[in-house]
Parts: sequence; C-alpha cells; structure tokens
Amino acid sequence: MLEKVCVYCGSSMGASPVYTEAMRSLGKAIASNGLTLVYGGSHAGQMGIIADEVLDNGGKVIGIMTEHLDAKGLSHMGITELHIVKDMQARKAGMLEVADAFIAAPGGIGTLEEYFETLSSFQLGFHHKPIGLYNVNGFYDRLMDTFRYFEAQDFMRNTKTDSLICEGDPVKLIRLLQENAR
Repeated sequence: MLEKVCVYCGSSMGASPVYTEAMRSLGKAIASNGLTLVYGGSHAGQMGIIADEVLDNGGKVIGIMTEHLDAKGLSHMGITELHIVKDMQARKAGMLEVADAFIAAPGGIGTLEEYFETLSSFQLGFHHKPIGLYNVNGFYDRLMDTFRYFEAQDFMRNTKTDSLICEGDPVKLIRLLQENAR
C-alpha cells in the first residue's frame, strides 16, 4: 500500500518556470491522493516548492536532512517532521526506509545519484518499491534512450526498460506508482 512517496529533486529552481509549475502539480497530486511526501528536507529550490505545495494542500511532509546542510540553514522549518542525520548515506538510507515509492523529478547530479542508488537496490532485490521518473517536458527521454542502449548491450537484465515508470503527467505518475506498490 502506498502511503509515503519520496521525491528526489533539486535544491535549485532550474532554467525554466515549467519545472516550478510541474513541482507544484506533483505536490498537489501527492496531497490530493492522501500521500505523505518524503524528501531531502530543504526549503531551497524545487525541494522547497514541492514541500510547500504539499503542505498548502493539506498534506504531510517528512524531511531528512544532513547535519552539515542543516548547519548551513537549509532545513525547511515548516514541515510536518524533520529528521537530522549524520551524512548523505544516512539521508538516503532514511528515505529508502521510510518511503513506499520513489520519484526522480528533474534535477542534477544529486537527484540522479539518489535515483540510481534506489534503482540499483531494486534491481538487486533489496527492495520492491516502485520507482518513477517525472518526465517533465521530456526531461528524462535521453536517459530512457540510454537505458534501452544498456538493455540492447545486455547490461540491464533484471529491470527491463518497458517496466520502468516514466511519466510526465503527475496524476498518472502517482496512479502508476500506486498500481505497482506491494
């Protein structure tokens, strides 16, 4: 059963206002489905946008923040729960433990690193929680092409590209995650 969804996203705003609007739409979809947002705990950039949107729409938000980033004043102090952990490894482990599903929204290296670690853990059988890509304006099309290439070269065996959830509509993305939750 899907109750808590983790969103990996950037602490920057991105190059286009389309990303901000997309994060607001995803936040609304999370809250309207009665789900709790789990995320990196920051008030900055897209992280702050989605947290505020979930809260503004009556949802709950759990943030998991590192001591180092908290000391820099990056923690969102208005969320439902804020957990301060030692380092990035503890942050990722905490998100993996707490969440029932995962979404990688448009973002940078940190977002991709979190997504790949979660996907790798899934592929190795350490968890069976659904993972999605929020494909805003085709942001992840090239990554999906790369996955198809990996598969063609026989380097992706356990996770077929057809089974990867990649969706640009936030309502459909949440529905797909719910359908794939165990």
